[in-house]
Amino acid sequence: MSEEAPNPEDFIKKIIEESGTAEPQKDEERISKIISQTRRNVGTRDFIVLVLVRFWVVLAEFFCKVFARQSIDTDINLAKKKVQP
Repeated sequence: MSEEAPNPEDFIKKIIEESGTAEPQKDEERISKIISQTRRNVGTRDFIVLVLVRFWVVLAEFFCKVFARQSIDTDINLAKKKVQP
């Protein structure tokens, strides 16, 4: 009628296995999903900023060329008259 007392280590292992705490936590999976989503968002944001910056650079180059082609209206004879008394 005597019942053997279970080994404490085996008893603890059995409780841990039944509770499921030895398995990977769902928090780790959730955190990895959040990190991957953040990486995608950062990549998208960087691409959009790159496109906008490139657009403004091309626009600035275009207007610089347009303004550089315009001639300055100066009368050379008028300039000489101002220099000579």
